Amino acid sequence: AGTISFSFVPDEENDLEAGAKFLVEQKKVQADYCIVAEPTGAEDFYNGHRGCLWLEIATHGKPAHGSSPWKGINAFEKMLAVAQEINNKIKPGLLHQEDTEVDESIALKTGAITVGGKVTTGESPNIVPPRCTMTIDRRLAPGESVKEALADFIGVLESLKKRDPKFSSDYKIISQYEPCIISPDSPLVRTVKGTIEKVVGKAPRISVMMAGCDMRYFHAAGVPTLIYGPGTKGMSHQQDECVEVKNMVTAAQVYALTAMGILGVQSRDNY
Repeated sequence: AGTISFSFVPDEENDLEAGAKFLVEQKKVQADYCIVAEPTGAEDFYNGHRGCLWLEIATHGKPAHGSSPWKGINAFEKMLAVAQEINNKIKPGLLHQEDTEVDESIALKTGAITVGGKVTTGESPNIVPPRCTMTIDRRLAPGESVKEALADFIGVLESLKKRDPKFSSDYKIISQYEPCIISPDSPLVRTVKGTIEKVVGKAPRISVMMAGCDMRYFHAAGVPTLIYGPGTKGMSHQQDECVEVKNMVTAAQVYALTAMGILGVQSRDNY
């Protein structure tokens, strides 16, 4: 016997404060197990997700009139040096936009990087830009850490400062969270695996989610958590995002039988 609770939350994107993070940190939800209903396809599930480090790097210069740019320090050009240094020192060995065909199994063992998702600089064509900002999206594979990834970027900035006395920069962390994963031997993983196999008729594929989700908040609180829900992987954030009815039915059966299995309630064969 036990209690089953459902939480329907907003603010899942971008570390906002009013969703699952609030529920966990304020102990509004306390559980022995948790399933986060992100779309995985009703026949498969995730036992973890990648980590993430979002940075905003800023370079600082000195404004000057465009007719005499030698009197200024071009912050945009300093940022070009940052981007080039990242491309040379950090990007090799990570997945990026030039990798056109990536098998998911490789992606889940390898970090990824997007440089310059957002860049801001300058105010007018005839003014040497005194400041430039650029974002970095660094995705962390299981086994990597935020601390190690951040140290790589700090190293880039320090290296440029040593080579260029006029180089000035700072950074701020926009978002950060570690990769998280639950053991394949967890009772929750074993129960969901067996339930999907019973409902669908074949063993599910267990992998790690490429992005991140609310699993991290429950995982950090010590609650064994996995990710399973109806919906086609790859449809998220699409204009025609949808869920097939048959996937919802399958997932509902898996949820119900998983809860019964965890609580020790016998199920009927004609579910």
